[in-house]
Amino acid sequence: MCVYMLLVVPGNVSDVRIGSITSKSVVVSWSAPDCRQRNGPSAGYYCELIQQGSALDVHGSHDVETTHSVQTSHEDGNVIHHQVTNDTQLQLSHLLPFTRYLFAVSFRNSDFDGSKTFINFTTSEDGLWITVLAIDIVALLDE
Repeated sequence: MCVYMLLVVPGNVSDVRIGSITSKSVVVSWSAPDCRQRNGPSAGYYCELIQQGSALDVHGSHDVETTHSVQTSHEDGNVIHHQVTNDTQLQLSHLLPFTRYLFAVSFRNSDFDGSKTFINFTTSEDGLWITVLAIDIVALLDE
């Protein structure tokens, strides 16, 4: 008697978003694939953080952008952190101010990793400087 198992790659995570961002940290969250797309028991989420360079290298890099694709190499950056988590939120710290990053997350079932979903973000400049500038602008408007 032969027993065959159908091994199926799981679906993608969705709604990847930046919850908060500072000059040195970011909180990223996402939604799990629908139960019918998991194709097996959960083995967590594989996460990668890729440093892409200074925000001064690209104009308009403050925008947050989400893409759904498969990336096979990180030629335009270095993987500086990777981990598996069972949560749908991750806080990353010890980042560099005003730096472009790419975050990738994929759902894992007991047999396979799903396709990666990416989000680009740029850490802010030094938080103290931004806060002081905002106070000065408000003070000038009140005069």
